[in-house]
Amino acid sequence: MLLLLLRLEAVDAHPSLITCVCGTTLASGAVVKTSTAAAKGQAAVYVVPSCVGDVFAETGVRWYIDGPVQPDVKYWRREPVAYSSGRAAARLLSLGYKCSRTQLYDPSDADL
Repeated sequence: MLLLLLRLEAVDAHPSLITCVCGTTLASGAVVKTSTAAAKGQAAVYVVPSCVGDVFAETGVRWYIDGPVQPDVKYWRREPVAYSSGRAAARLLSLGYKCSRTQLYDPSDADL
């Protein structure tokens, strides 16, 4: 049990990089036309929030979670996974960004 706890602490000891980039392939609006006789010729226009005109649309937004980055450690990266936790990511997702989390690790750590 103690060994498992120590291993979990070692895995969580390194930060993760959160990267959010603008998903430019998302639609920014839609028009829905009805086919019923009562609403003939009427259409509803829905505007979907979009990040295309945002100042960070080309560069994206990045930040670290789960601890500071140690300047003396040469981190390696694991495969990125989709990320939607936290208020910042939720807000960016609602604006059309796609967010991912990349776990950083030190290759010199044993058993990682």
